[in-house]
Amino acid sequence: MNILRNSRSVLIASGLLAFTTAQAQWNAVYSSSGSGSLFTQGTVGIGTSSIASGVSLDLGSNLSIRGTHLIFNSASGVIDWGNGTGDLYFRKLSTQANTSTFSTLMIIKNSGYVGIGPNVTAPIATLHVGGDILSCNAVTGINSAPLIRNASTWSSASAPDFTWYGNTTTGLFHPAADVMSFAIGGSEAMRIHSTSFVGIGTGSSAPLAKLHVDNGLIRITGTNPSGGPMIVFGGSSSSAANGEWGIEYNTAVSGREGLNFWKPFGSSGSGANGNNYLFLSNTGRVGINTDNPTAQLTVNGNVVIGDPATVCIPNTNYKLFVQTGILTEQVKVAVNCASNWSDYVFADNYQLPEVKELKRYISANKHLPGIPSAEEVVKEGVDLGAMDAKLLAKIEELTLYMIKQDQKIEELSAALKALQTK
Repeated sequence: MNILRNSRSVLIASGLLAFTTAQAQWNAVYSSSGSGSLFTQGTVGIGTSSIASGVSLDLGSNLSIRGTHLIFNSASGVIDWGNGTGDLYFRKLSTQANTSTFSTLMIIKNSGYVGIGPNVTAPIATLHVGGDILSCNAVTGINSAPLIRNASTWSSASAPDFTWYGNTTTGLFHPAADVMSFAIGGSEAMRIHSTSFVGIGTGSSAPLAKLHVDNGLIRITGTNPSGGPMIVFGGSSSSAANGEWGIEYNTAVSGREGLNFWKPFGSSGSGANGNNYLFLSNTGRVGINTDNPTAQLTVNGNVVIGDPATVCIPNTNYKLFVQTGILTEQVKVAVNCASNWSDYVFADNYQLPEVKELKRYISANKHLPGIPSAEEVVKEGVDLGAMDAKLLAKIEELTLYMIKQDQKIEELSAALKALQTK
């Protein structure tokens, strides 16, 4: 502040310094009472009649020139032009007359490097500060002002390098080579390791993955241009730029909220680009190829249980295939309507095949009428409901044959009895 207040004196002194240098051999003597003195040997006093020994220019209590030194306000400070080195020093003198005992406050090197601080005599950067740096507009209300802390060794969470004036235990610090950490209230909250792994809550321990969260959870909320909060896996800028797989929490349709496993646009694989490959509903139900599961597991498509390398389904109209069979305590097969069951055999208008016709059909086809052949069963399988109805129809036909046969037996018995009584 003293230097700024005396800027006018500096300009005057600079001009007079050049003047006295050029007139070093001038021997004229001039004195005017109270206004100043010019002495032989080129010394000049302005505003003083007593010029200190060794002083070339004396402005009284404001400024004096001693060799290559500009001295302000007695012992308050000195500007040193570097004794021929081309460097500019701002120094604090012990006394006005003693220019050899001082502490350097700032140096401007002829290289353009600037050093600030009593211990920075050889700055190694454009601006080299040997102390803390505070950035603010005022000296009051600066608790949130950014602060760069002076440090020459590895820093710690209790004293981060980049922090705030009123909150000096929170900020960025450098605990080891190629490691950057963040402190909150004096404790390490996050670390970016030399492996590029990031640890959250891992303390001073090295994180073990690209993202390592210890003693905590990861929560993703909000929306994005592609939908709800999501995670995308795989892909690159040249292939599957939107990712290969995605998991999204979908809330777009009321009543159908849940976790959607989907294939992003441009992903690889057959049948790519779609939603609800797997859907975990908020109701606890699971859907495959549907976001509206109506049972604990709802599959919109065909299901194969078995080794896909050995399973061959010739007819894709079937919804479920189980290799090697099903073991169960009970199987219940429903029919669509009463007409699909075989009670029609007992209708009055039912045409029961003649036994001779049945015999000819069996001889020609080697299976019962209305029953699929062995080849058909191998190719198409067996519809349990339909087959049970067909088998029951054959049983009912056998029952009718038995009734007819019984009637004939009774008629023959009556005829035989009549012949025996004659």
